[in-house]
Amino acid sequence: MTAVEHELSEPAQRRLGVPGPLMLSILGVLWRANRPLRMSDIRQRVSEKYKPVALTTVSSTLSRMKERGWISKPRDGVYQAVITRRNLAADISDKLAALIDDTVLAIEEV
Repeated sequence: MTAVEHELSEPAQRRLGVPGPLMLSILGVLWRANRPLRMSDIRQRVSEKYKPVALTTVSSTLSRMKERGWISKPRDGVYQAVITRRNLAADISDKLAALIDDTVLAIEEV
């Protein structure tokens, strides 16, 4: 299973604040480019490598990723990754560990 095929449900992803498959695809494109890219270039690369996606979907996803602080828009029309692979992995790991701890505590209370 690749990173973009993980099995965490979409509601769980939102609740935990972890990236879904499209966000991971976009981050992968930006990390590989190692430079700012235009939205249309991001869409094209995601569509070629992962799956076809509409420009409006990429636009709204980029906005959510920017709000989370994972990407930046250093100048008009271009985006770049701010978060590193290592930091994203650590963040996801911390969130999953907290979820497990909360689940264990809830089970112990029953």
